[in-house]
Amino acid sequence: MSYENSFVYSLRQKVGDMRLITAGVEVVPVNKKNQIKFVRSRDIEGWSIPGGHVELGDSWQSAALKELREEVGIIANVGDLKICAIVSGPGRVFSYNDGTTQSFTVCFLCRDWEKEISFSDSEEIIEAKWMDIEQARKNVTSKRELMMLDAYEKFIMTEEIQMVFEE
Repeated sequence: MSYENSFVYSLRQKVGDMRLITAGVEVVPVNKKNQIKFVRSRDIEGWSIPGGHVELGDSWQSAALKELREEVGIIANVGDLKICAIVSGPGRVFSYNDGTTQSFTVCFLCRDWEKEISFSDSEEIIEAKWMDIEQARKNVTSKRELMMLDAYEKFIMTEEIQMVFEE
């Protein structure tokens, strides 16, 4: 979905650049080699986990499935998603050309899916790439994404949903 067709864009037209509180999703797609698929986006500098805002009419799961399909070309079902982290805090702020959002985000793990195709959101996504944890830790430069890698690894070890507070 293009930004101009999104709920956040429609809010921006009404409230200007005032900070918005939004619901967000991130999805950690993990293949059989235990590699995670990351994206390079035009909005966020560096590599990041696929994700985005929850739109009107979406559930957490439907938003996650849309982001997976659009950003990395993975076609999955609701049963393929498992909540691995919930992220919030005053530091969970994303800056865009037209203002900032503070996102309350549910992060899903996706290990199984139907198929993988080319991603469709070339307006936002520059590149998608599979990386193992060591590669990811070398290539991911943001504190935010490193926190998400930590949460993913803790979830894998404990099978407990991680509560991540971003300062």
